[in-house]
This record gives sequence, C-alpha cells and structure tokens, in this order.
Amino acid sequence: VTFSPTSASVEAFGQALVLTGGDASSINVIGFEIEIAQQDAYFDNIAYPNPLTYDYYLAVGDSITRGSNDDIATDGIGYPQILEVRLAETLGELNLVLNEGVGGDTSLDGVLALPGLLAGHPDASHVLVQFGSNDAFRLFPSGLGLQSGNAGYAGSYKDYMQQMINQIVSAGKIPYLAKVPPMLPPYDVSTFNPLIEQYNLVVDELVAENAIAVTPPDFHCHFQANPEQLSDSLHPNGVGYQAMADLWLNAILDLGAGCIP
Repeated sequence: VTFSPTSASVEAFGQALVLTGGDASSINVIGFEIEIAQQDAYFDNIAYPNPLTYDYYLAVGDSITRGSNDDIATDGIGYPQILEVRLAETLGELNLVLNEGVGGDTSLDGVLALPGLLAGHPDASHVLVQFGSNDAFRLFPSGLGLQSGNAGYAGSYKDYMQQMINQIVSAGKIPYLAKVPPMLPPYDVSTFNPLIEQYNLVVDELVAENAIAVTPPDFHCHFQANPEQLSDSLHPNGVGYQAMADLWLNAILDLGAGCIP
C-alpha cells in the first residue's frame, strides 16, 4: 500500500488499484479496506513508513481495553480502532491507535509487560493506560494518599500505576490515564466498587503528581449513568466501546469534561 499527496495505490499478486484525487488535487486517506478471496490468506502487517507523520497511540490495559464482549463487529474490536477513525475524522490526518490490552491483566501485569510493549512499539508517541477491574477482583490496596516510602504504598494500585508512568516517560512517550468503570450485580458491588472508586481517586492523584496534561476519561461516571452499555455487568457492549472512544477523543483533544452522562 503506497500513499502519495495525490494518490493511494494497492498492489498484490499482480493486481493493482490506484485511487487518485484528480488533476492538481489531493486526497486525504483516513482509512482503507482490502478484501481478499484466497482461502486462509491474511495480512501479517501494514506499515506506514516515513516520511508520513502521525500520532501513534498505544492502548494498554485489561479485557476492557482488549474489547471483550464487543457486539458491533463493523467498527473493530474495542475502542482503539474506533478512536483511530474518530481522530482521523476530527483532525483530517492519520493517527494510529494500537491495541495491546490483555484479558485478566492487573496493574502489576502491566508493569511487567510494559518494557516489551514499549520496545515493540518504538514509534508510539502516547500510551493510553487503563487498569483496575482485575485489581479490584484481587483486592489490591489502592495506596490512596500515599507516597513511595510510606507504609502500605509498595504493592498498591498507586505503586504499580506510577511504575508504568515512570517507564513510559523514561521511554520518551506521554502517558494518559483513564478511570475504571464500575461493576454491576451480580458482582459483589459492595466490595469491589468502593475499591474502584478509590482507584479513580488515585488516578486523579497521579495525574496531578505527574503533571499529566489531559483530564482522564471518566468511564466510571459514564457507565454509572449508562448501565445498559455494559454487556455483562463489567464489559461494555458495542455502543459502550463507541462511547469509550468518544470519551478518549474528548480527553486527547481537550474537547470537554471527562464524563458524558
């Protein structure tokens, strides 16, 4: 796939397709689809080589980042692909949002996985970080109000999130944090939701303490106000993932508050 200021061309197996903008005009490619008829054929990778310039967002988190229970297949799995399109439509230029969410991961898993993820995405400019649901299942203490060296800080949600921020900044990238959605019955909401609310207060502390420029998208507020967008009392459905993309877009571009009730 080759892009130029006036055309985009696709060549494979002796077949070629060229899309042009006409004489003395230009085209703005914000996405493309390729249909393949050969059985078991697939694309291993699509690269956007220099000299193209773009913002490259790396999304890390658990199954909510991964896109579990997304029931709208036409816009991709989870929020990252939707956000990629939203950014391109809004800005009129290419942006990449790559999904590295892993179902079941906690903030500790994020700390352990992040070095490899950062090495695997050297051109990423920003990292979108959302953990907390599985931390609550494992009753990780929040570390709310604590600092490194305080009793109870080590091994807390705040400790692990700060370690990820440190890794991202050390790699020359910009971290953006998101707030954790609530759970609904039949989950033990009296146990898990108070802990999640503490995690979200920790997110506010980390944003302030690390001078993170964007307001975290408030998925807790949004899904409390729109519980029908949770498919199984925990994971969003397709409409919920579209809302997540909109909330991330608003946060990244500073288009409004962190919650769309």
